[in-house]
Amino acid sequence: MTELKDLEKDPDFISSYAIVRDVFKDELYDLSEQDFKELTQEIMLTCESVGGDVDEENIRFYAQEYIKNNFYYRFKKIRGQL
Repeated sequence: MTELKDLEKDPDFISSYAIVRDVFKDELYDLSEQDFKELTQEIMLTCESVGGDVDEENIRFYAQEYIKNNFYYRFKKIRGQL
């Protein structure tokens, strides 16, 4: 797995991050900047693990799926934030 600090320079990460932020802009989750970066990385890995690309359509789809499937508690718990 690529380190997040290295991934942040990747053009795919930069565009995916912007898409994730856009999808979540109207949601009322308490997510820090670091949370958004880790969430973006997780969504990108999800896209790749199901055989998809990290294009806008896939990133947007999985970001919306995370919201629909109440990701927040699991996401925060895994990171020791709950």
